[in-house]
Amino acid sequence: MRSRSILLLSSTIAFAACSSTNEPPSQAAADVATTDVTADADVTEDTGTEDATVDAAPEDTTDTADAGDATVTPGFDEAAIFYECDDDSECEPSQGQEQICVRNVCVIPPTVGAYLSDDEGDQPEEFEDLAPSVDCFIDGSLYEPAGETRDITLVGLVERFGSGPTTEGLCVTLYDETALLPWLVNSECNLLADGDEELYIGCFELDPCRCVQNFDGSTDLNEIMVEGAEAAMDAAGTPMRIDSVDSCYSFIGYCSGIEDANEAEACRARVAANGLIELDSLVLGSVTTTEDVEDSELEDPEGTSLYEFPEVSTNWRFAVKVSGRANRWRDTWEYGLYTRGDLVRDDGTLRIDATAVSAGAWATIPPAVGLAGGIDDTHGAVAGVIRDCGGADRNPWSIVHATVGISFNESSVLAYFNGNADDRLPFPGRTNTNVLGTYAAIDLPPGPNRVAPVICTGDCADREDYIFAGAKNVFQTPKSVIIATFEGTFDLP
Repeated sequence: MRSRSILLLSSTIAFAACSSTNEPPSQAAADVATTDVTADADVTEDTGTEDATVDAAPEDTTDTADAGDATVTPGFDEAAIFYECDDDSECEPSQGQEQICVRNVCVIPPTVGAYLSDDEGDQPEEFEDLAPSVDCFIDGSLYEPAGETRDITLVGLVERFGSGPTTEGLCVTLYDETALLPWLVNSECNLLADGDEELYIGCFELDPCRCVQNFDGSTDLNEIMVEGAEAAMDAAGTPMRIDSVDSCYSFIGYCSGIEDANEAEACRARVAANGLIELDSLVLGSVTTTEDVEDSELEDPEGTSLYEFPEVSTNWRFAVKVSGRANRWRDTWEYGLYTRGDLVRDDGTLRIDATAVSAGAWATIPPAVGLAGGIDDTHGAVAGVIRDCGGADRNPWSIVHATVGISFNESSVLAYFNGNADDRLPFPGRTNTNVLGTYAAIDLPPGPNRVAPVICTGDCADREDYIFAGAKNVFQTPKSVIIATFEGTFDLP
């Protein structure tokens, strides 16, 4: 089994790699709809407005390694950073069971054939005679351009995982995933890992809403985040004074939100160096979630809220981060999202929901798996749902009896959850997904990682019975949760 090394590439090497292999993606800056990022998002209060700065998303110009894999950027050694194995011989037994190498991740394969559970209602309904639809995992079509490539409005609900307040007033940030994973791997914040924990955690927590909040004169709540960012740049030998919204945006790669031309140019140089690609902006924009009004067409569980981004390109790969007040929420990341052009509705909108993990879930779930001390502040968790590809008359449904592997999870606890939609908790002794298809790796160390599920469609006697539903590269930042869900596409009302 391979050991993981977190490498901070030098700016010179990284910039040379991207400059020689990448053309700048198109970005319709002239057509951008711009208003200011609100400073009173839930990072300050739980009442917010829908003010935002939103930039048109570039077309996806990179290749993908396989269905579900994070985008492969030239000059970025995916195998060295995210892969755990190349074949079964590199996978050691875990929990007393043999593992196999699946999409370069060691996974305990399922021993029971999978079936479906309709998890779209208030309570799941099992269909033990209904096998999962898996074609979209086999043919790799999930991330292929489909339909017209054009600007649309991206909308969705922010659903709450765990107990807590409504998700209204949270900050939703969109990232270009082509550059995000290299950016995080190469982040100067990594240099603080063996130093002051507060600075290390805070360095990774900055986002556009927190940048505005820190410099609008209303609060100094996020001062430790700025101090962490400055400490990281000092450690890298490239001191950077962060004393304005523009300089804060520059540090996080929100180049298109910067007013000062020189600062914007410096920001783009950082994206080219750390993100390994010439790009107008790593961050595409941030919005604040608003109340899920009664007449909304997005009817979903109580406690949700709405987000909306205009001028987003279809057939584009992105990641999203949801953040809020530290005493109520944990930063929640989701990777591998894709704006399929053939799923745009008649009104020009495309729905992709997001998740916010509550501080309550962060506190109550670890003891349920035997972690009495909870999750280490510098660690985090990966969680998600395994669903099938859906069909002509239904959306994707949860898969019962799927298993999941996480590349570098030696010190974490891999758990599968119960079937209670109102109170999802780990199910002690469970070795595969239940009727809600939910799993989690809890107390996961920070750094790059890779997630891969396995579905058995036969008697599970050998590999011919297994379906490998892709893999996702992710990066665990301190004190945060990653949502890594595997499913087909939701396109029915």
